[in-house]
Amino acid sequence: MNDTVINYIRVIRKEKGMTSDKLSELTGLSPTYITRLENGKRNLSVKNMMLFASALGVQPHTLITKSSADPKVTEIPVLSWVQAGAFAEAIPEFDLSDCERVPVVNASNPHLFALKVRGTSMNAIAPDNSHIVVNPLDKDLIDGCYYVVILEDETTFKRYNAEPARLEPVSYDPVHKTIFPKNGTEVVGRVIKVVNDL
Repeated sequence: MNDTVINYIRVIRKEKGMTSDKLSELTGLSPTYITRLENGKRNLSVKNMMLFASALGVQPHTLITKSSADPKVTEIPVLSWVQAGAFAEAIPEFDLSDCERVPVVNASNPHLFALKVRGTSMNAIAPDNSHIVVNPLDKDLIDGCYYVVILEDETTFKRYNAEPARLEPVSYDPVHKTIFPKNGTEVVGRVIKVVNDL
């Protein structure tokens, strides 16, 4: 990782049109040290990484996170909420241009949407007020995967198990029961991520 951090320092320096002499002046480190560092002949200490971050006008963690495989963050629209408990009303239709959005890493599919979780039937994986990211193009039920489904105009979020076909809660609360879907159950989409603030 040391080499990738050093490469990223060089990239930022060049993007800012800064010479190694100017970086030397701003960090207080010798020009020879910076040249040798950028050529892979010196190691980078945490203390010097902090000096580089300050001189380049970036946060120190940026040098580490941007130098690694920089994940793409996508703002996914939050369409509504879903009950993780008893069935609740179906997901309403509304204007996407003016809705809340939740940042999600490595979720570039333009069809994805998020739902806010209400209830405790899925709290072992998606606590109350967390968000789930749903792929509405993935509706094939696969054993052990998580889905948002509509049954009799009501919506819920559960884990699907195939033998026998059922929707199960994943909860610390034993009060929640398994649902055995009937004809007319509509799969909204597969849940692919849970987003939760700590």
